[in-house]
Amino acid sequence: MDPVHVLLEVSDPCSRAQAHTALGARALERHDLQTAVAHLQEAIALDPEQEHPQRLLASARARGPRRRRLLPFL
Repeated sequence: MDPVHVLLEVSDPCSRAQAHTALGARALERHDLQTAVAHLQEAIALDPEQEHPQRLLASARARGPRRRRLLPFL
């Protein structure tokens, strides 16, 4: 099993938040915005003090459908 998925099973919220952040980052790399947003929101809910998932979430939202609709006009 992937070590990141193992972290999802631990009870420590900070470890679970790190796992969700890593999975969100992987989803962003695959351009799977829906999955990325879900994992990053969960990471923020578990550990709201961490800035990395917040920055990644902002990046995912900037790449969202609204942005794609505007690209033909740019």
